[in-house]
Amino acid sequence: MPGDQKKDYMLEEIRSLKASVKEIASKVGEVDKTLVEYKAAFDHHLITDEKMYEELKRMNDILSINTESLRTHIRRTELLEQATVKLDGRLTELEVKDIEKKAINKWLKDKIILGAKILGALVALATLAAMVPSFLQWLIR
Repeated sequence: MPGDQKKDYMLEEIRSLKASVKEIASKVGEVDKTLVEYKAAFDHHLITDEKMYEELKRMNDILSINTESLRTHIRRTELLEQATVKLDGRLTELEVKDIEKKAINKWLKDKIILGAKILGALVALATLAAMVPSFLQWLIR
């Protein structure tokens, strides 16, 4: 009997080891499945990251072009300001007053012409309004 007990004990240990191996195999399978999911997510992340990096490079190139364009614009603006300051320095006080007077006269002339045009349009509308009743009577006869 002691041999049978030892045999039963050994069989029980083997069954226990089989159950443990099955449990470990199940957990390893779950880990493998999770690892595959993580790998797929990581691959997707790498692809997305590469696309974002390409977009970043494209936008950086655009920014570089715009920055250079802005530098050119600033240089031209500074040159224009310098030329304007030099021109202002060359004008005498009488020339400045004459330029201001001409500008004011032109503005006033433009406003008078606009007022005359508006007045002419109003007169034409009034004349038309006055002629409508007699035109309607002529049509009715």
